[in-house]
Amino acid sequence: MRSTLLRNVAIGVTATALAVGWSVASAKAATHKTWHTCVSQATLRVGIYEFDNDLFDDASGPSCITVKGNALTIDRNYPAGGGDVVAYPAVRVGDYPYNRDVKSRLPEQVRKVKINVRMRNIGNASGSWIDDLDIWFSRRVATAPKHIREVIIVDRWRGYGPIRGHTVVRIGHRRWYIARGYTSNGVSSWPLIRFVARTQTRRATISLAAFLKVAKRRRWIGSAMAVDSISDGTECWSGCRGLTDLMRLTWDK
Repeated sequence: MRSTLLRNVAIGVTATALAVGWSVASAKAATHKTWHTCVSQATLRVGIYEFDNDLFDDASGPSCITVKGNALTIDRNYPAGGGDVVAYPAVRVGDYPYNRDVKSRLPEQVRKVKINVRMRNIGNASGSWIDDLDIWFSRRVATAPKHIREVIIVDRWRGYGPIRGHTVVRIGHRRWYIARGYTSNGVSSWPLIRFVARTQTRRATISLAAFLKVAKRRRWIGSAMAVDSISDGTECWSGCRGLTDLMRLTWDK
């Protein structure tokens, strides 16, 4: 079921990671200039950023990543998952069921969000993959996130073309296809809102408020909803070795 739905709606896969256990390695940037792991789902925290070796619980491994500075690099090829995404190694900021990071300033109401996300995807890799931002929403700011919406912002891909929809909007200096559908983790389903770059790019600065404004105008999300978390990573169907993701958040005054 999850495989079929993912093929239909493109890429709402991060929820799989929320359903499994996590191994967390806390660290300070000053003492961890480089970090390498082949432990599935191991996580390194540096300030508000978490670097996650997110191999899904039903995928074969091992999976290996290296973190240097604010860059996460995939060190091995992922085997194909029978039509399913097998991993989402990513840089994350925010509020998750397994971890609440108050220093991240999330969750925050949609109407108050003034976050800029600088994202960059470096390198080339074989296989099928999509590089994207993955943003989770709850109905309101609460003591624990209860995700009801997911927004993905896709900037680059290979071997698998994300479903783009038929509507194109201009946000900033770029044009984006937009669409709304549903995705699932095999147990439950939720609305998935997609922004797909009309032209692929290796780097972008995302004004999150501008994207949320488009979604609000179409009543896909509400102003009182809360942005729980933001992730930048590579959704891997296969391959992916050699790709590097970098993400930095800044806030408008």
